[in-house]
Amino acid sequence: MLLGGTNATLLLGDLNAKHTAWGCALANNRGQDLENLSNDKAFVFLNNGTHTYSSHSYNTTDALNLNFSRRDLFPYCSWKVVDYVGSDHYPILIQLDYDVKAYGNSNRQFWNFKKANWTLFEKT
Repeated sequence: MLLGGTNATLLLGDLNAKHTAWGCALANNRGQDLENLSNDKAFVFLNNGTHTYSSHSYNTTDALNLNFSRRDLFPYCSWKVVDYVGSDHYPILIQLDYDVKAYGNSNRQFWNFKKANWTLFEKT
């Protein structure tokens, strides 16, 4: 999921990309590609090394749910894994201390279709 525009961007997902940079024991090809992409695009890892996934079958843990922010947004982000809720993927809480300006048009027009003259509309 991508949120924001060119500067205020978060990249979040269950990417199954393993890399030691975000707490995995080993790296895979997807993890290496993502590590390279993050370096090229000025993304910063929000993950702090805490595992986000637990396999009960294999009794292993990993950091598969990855969260990145643009470098300029990073100082406004706090990241943590919240208490286990019964899934093999742990929920993640990202808080942004970031002011967002409301965009909108105060001159927006509204129409009441119940008041429309549909007979005249069909003739034109």
